[in-house]
Amino acid sequence: MEEMSYEKAISRLEEIVRQLEDASTPLETAMELFKEGMALSKFCHSKLSVIEEEMNVLTENKEGDTNESD
Repeated sequence: MEEMSYEKAISRLEEIVRQLEDASTPLETAMELFKEGMALSKFCHSKLSVIEEEMNVLTENKEGDTNESD
């Protein structure tokens, strides 16, 4: 899953949700889909956390550059 992009993971999550909402999905299949969805959710959350941290570092550096020129 590490090589999966955030966009692909979200797309797969959306597909899983559609399948889980389908009442004809067998229980065993639904359970496997749920497990996959949880793993994808954690993966996406992790990716977003990394991006958020990078954005914080970039904005802190930008603010530091602005303050030094005052």
